[in-house]
Amino acid sequence: MKRVAFVGLAAVLVGGLAVTAWAEALPWQQTDPNKAAPPAGAPAAGNNLKSQMDPAQYQRVITPIEIQTAQAEKVMDLLKKESEKPPAKQNAQQMLGYKMSAARCYLNAATKAKAGIALVQKEELKQAIAEQYEKPLREKAVSIYAELADAAQQKRDVRTAYDLYKQILKIDPGNASAKAAIEKIEKEAKEAVPQRKHGRSQGGGSSDNDDPAERLDQ
Repeated sequence: MKRVAFVGLAAVLVGGLAVTAWAEALPWQQTDPNKAAPPAGAPAAGNNLKSQMDPAQYQRVITPIEIQTAQAEKVMDLLKKESEKPPAKQNAQQMLGYKMSAARCYLNAATKAKAGIALVQKEELKQAIAEQYEKPLREKAVSIYAELADAAQQKRDVRTAYDLYKQILKIDPGNASAKAAIEKIEKEAKEAVPQRKHGRSQGGGSSDNDDPAERLDQ
């Protein structure tokens, strides 16, 4: 009887080890030996700032960011609902207003996040606020402004496009696309000036739709 019990126990142990080995061999259980460990002080994915800050500090630093972000998301929801309507029923001017409003809200939220970074002492909190709030919110604002600027340029509304590209550079000074667009507009405006003067000296005129210099001066 004891021999039978011993054999049964041995079988259970062997089966358990086999199951453990099988589980460790699953792709999602394996550890990549080449994967570098996160740097010291780096915020973990999904880092919960609320658990790392006292309530008063969270209220002062994070809540203003969340309020502005919520306003931006609300406007984006309105834009989505309008864009889902049949093209004939869409209000293009209202959609434009929604985009401008959302961009401003995202930018305000990013600005508050940047201010919040200065209010905390711990380096890991500064990095977490920058990565979870300031950077993505700033990128959302730039993305919407770029979309608006490109649309204005396609409509030959050079003044609006130029101002929007300038706004992008204020937010993101290294934005290569905005720099290139501004340089192109300014170059076309300079090239158009002699032609405009020549046309006027000949008693002619040029349409604002055809003259980038005049559109930029408006």
